[in-house]
Amino acid sequence: MKSKIHRFIIIILLLSMIPPSQASLTDDANGGKLFLSCVSDDECLLTPVPTGEEIISGSVQANPVSTETVALEFDMFPEQTELALLPDTMEELVIDLRVQGDVLGLYRPDMDVRVIIGSSVTNLEFDGETTPVTNTEPYRWTDEPLNLDSGRLLWPDETVRIRVTFTLDRPSTWEFHLREASYIELDI
Repeated sequence: MKSKIHRFIIIILLLSMIPPSQASLTDDANGGKLFLSCVSDDECLLTPVPTGEEIISGSVQANPVSTETVALEFDMFPEQTELALLPDTMEELVIDLRVQGDVLGLYRPDMDVRVIIGSSVTNLEFDGETTPVTNTEPYRWTDEPLNLDSGRLLWPDETVRIRVTFTLDRPSTWEFHLREASYIELDI
């Protein structure tokens, strides 16, 4: 119970640093850029300013027969307050995930990302590299078309969320770099 109270106080303090004028994707001050932020390993948000933990991490004891999937969800906070017209494409999505295998070193696992904007859902995939790499670049998608089958309007109080899922097939330690390292940019 104490940790929940402490977490709540930390969230309130962090969010009080966000100016109230930056409460929507349409605000010119942030230009449609939202940062992936986590106030704890299990509480993550999309925020107009980088805040919270710099890195969240975890370890798994996976293998090719018994893979482990890690899923993280980032909900926009504060919520959308104005009507917005969604663009045809997402300017950029950057996810800085680094995975260290216990035996073979750094590698890039498969990643699936769902960008949920109102009733529109855009699915993005990245086929991982199973061979060791010397330097892992962030996962990056640029000028990706948004799925606008459900319309181009984002109404006030509609959900804006990013769900990141990656699958590990060997004993590994993963680090998700946040603050300014992972973000989404939309030209609203």
